[in-house]
Amino acid sequence: VAKKVGNIVSALAFSARDGHWPELLPSLTQMAASEDAVLAERALVVLSQVPPLLQPSLSAGIQQLAPLYSSSLNSPHGGVRSAALKAVVSYLEECSRARETRDLQPLLPQMLSVIVRAVGEDEARAQAGLDQLIDLTAEHAKFFRPHLAEVVQAVVQMATTETLEAATRQLALDLLVELSEKAPGMMKKVPNFVDQAVAVSLSLMVNDLDPNMDVEKWASQDPQADGEDASDVQDEGGRFGMGNLEVGQEALDRMAIALGGGVFMPAVFRYVPSFLENQQDWRYRMGGLMAISQTGEGVYKEMKKHLAQVVDLVLPRLADPHPRVRWAALNCIGQMCTDFGPVIQRNHHGVLLPALAAAMGGDREPYVRVRAHAAAASINFCEHAEPEMIRPHLGVLMTQLQGLMQCGQRRGTEQAITTVASLSLAVGTDFQVYYGWVMPFLKTIIGSSQRKEERVLRGKALECISLVGMAVGRDAFRQDALEAMDMLLASQREQEEGKADSDDATINYVHSACGRICRVLGEEFVRYLPGVLPTLLRSAAITPDMKVETDEDGDMDGFDGMQTVQVGDQLVGVKTSELEEKATACNMISTYANELKGGFFPYVEQVGHVIKPLLQFWYHEDVRSSAIATMPALVRSAAEYARANVGSVDGAVVKQVFDFTFSDLLEALEREHMSDLQAQSARAVGSCVAACGPGCLKEEDLVAAMKTFSQVLSDSHDRTEE
Repeated sequence: VAKKVGNIVSALAFSARDGHWPELLPSLTQMAASEDAVLAERALVVLSQVPPLLQPSLSAGIQQLAPLYSSSLNSPHGGVRSAALKAVVSYLEECSRARETRDLQPLLPQMLSVIVRAVGEDEARAQAGLDQLIDLTAEHAKFFRPHLAEVVQAVVQMATTETLEAATRQLALDLLVELSEKAPGMMKKVPNFVDQAVAVSLSLMVNDLDPNMDVEKWASQDPQADGEDASDVQDEGGRFGMGNLEVGQEALDRMAIALGGGVFMPAVFRYVPSFLENQQDWRYRMGGLMAISQTGEGVYKEMKKHLAQVVDLVLPRLADPHPRVRWAALNCIGQMCTDFGPVIQRNHHGVLLPALAAAMGGDREPYVRVRAHAAAASINFCEHAEPEMIRPHLGVLMTQLQGLMQCGQRRGTEQAITTVASLSLAVGTDFQVYYGWVMPFLKTIIGSSQRKEERVLRGKALECISLVGMAVGRDAFRQDALEAMDMLLASQREQEEGKADSDDATINYVHSACGRICRVLGEEFVRYLPGVLPTLLRSAAITPDMKVETDEDGDMDGFDGMQTVQVGDQLVGVKTSELEEKATACNMISTYANELKGGFFPYVEQVGHVIKPLLQFWYHEDVRSSAIATMPALVRSAAEYARANVGSVDGAVVKQVFDFTFSDLLEALEREHMSDLQAQSARAVGSCVAACGPGCLKEEDLVAAMKTFSQVLSDSHDRTEE
């Protein structure tokens, strides 16, 4: 009842926020000082809710409230202390300038004491207090400056106490991270802080790993379903469902970026070498590798200077006796290839590629999960590598991938197929040597993979066929391309006939593969449009399942499986799988329109009516981008068709298509809020004019275009000034 009364008082205070309830603050102050703990706690709770409403009164009276807060923070009752902490933080969050917080800075040791005492009495209250300090850090990190060393010492103690709940330790570390991000200069001045922060993060990571993990169970788990790093950790019920391992990794990443490599890399590498040399406990070796992979982005400049030494530290761990460490070493190499590409590829391809190839081999590595991760790391390498770096190692890589393809475990086969596709794109026509065995194998996979659990494997095989075809070129691929299209259309028919699940991701593989084959075959692909376009148009026109939440504190659990976007004051959730299907379909339609030119003309009207409204589909930028790219392609298609059929086709059709697209593109340009899509829209307007040719613009078209361009330029200038 007391809680409900307090909520009613807060609501009434909101209604009287213009100063029409002058008795409220004195009454709350008197109740908060009461010896009745329940009454005092409820009064403090109300005080924590009204600062935004009574800020002028509170600001004027904060010197009178400070003694009350001080007394309440020292109350013998835990509930009163926690309510007082929340009231103080609520007031501080409403302060717009740092000097407004100074009157309460002397309370910081007492605020910290509330949390420390709660750790031994009620961890839920301690967690709430840490959460409040994290929120305060976001607004006023420098509020902590006078007692910063004391805060760091207490928080580090909480984060490293293994008997505490995971959520408590994670919140303690998160407070250190938030302080690092909001006030890096201040934190770097705290003696030993960086070393302590690294040690805390590593401690959480290492101690979260089960020293007696079931290796066979880990090796058999699906990393896509369980998460690569989460499948062997101890479930401690951490914050937001995250384990200490994940929280520690994230903390290293964020602090490396915030504090910079000059101070963070030396701190990390005061631990890493000894961790990697720890022969008694595999968890430390894994922790050292994860520390390297997590901090590479943040300490880029510093680590780049010592890249050879870091590579030398990591490579021996590929032969570690524990498979989890070997996996972590491969993960580290893959991440470094991303973070330090193309430098690491250029300087170390001679050792990295042979090492990755060896790690894929079944003669050396008994676990397919580790072999597959070696194949995945090879993709990271290829993304920033020149063909001449890969060619000397291509033979051994393909031999090992052939073995992984035929390993008998779907996970290994899927990853090997994906890596083969990546390699083919990286080396181009040099891949023709392997085309003779790769293509028949892929077609066999497609033909034999008909079960529901094999649909991703089938999709990856379809994807690989199209990517390999793009790599080797039309002459080598043409005949197989025609066969592949038959298989792709068969997969599509299965979807249409209800033989596959409605959310079967294979359809996106089919759409994308058809688009790539279109690029290879060119105008010869026109014959397949009657088979592929209807499905694409249905996918493009789909209205995804949505949920709209107007309450800022709404339950986010209802948005599971959805992508969220803020539209005005509403949070809109859209079903992710349907959004992806829609985006893929729009992209493929744009590809066909651009690639097939005049051959696409018979479908211009039908496609235009579906795609044009998507110029303002605010829930997905890729959908809008594809719609923008399609508009000039439709005009070009009409123009080329008219030129190829002079005498039998009225040239006015080009102007009709132009008029269909022009004004809507201008409107989309003016309403678009993303600068890159604005630029794309402006280019699309110009392309439409160029495709239609001289005389296409009426006076009113020109006036409308100039008005839109002027407005967009003015808005851009305003953003730059801001």
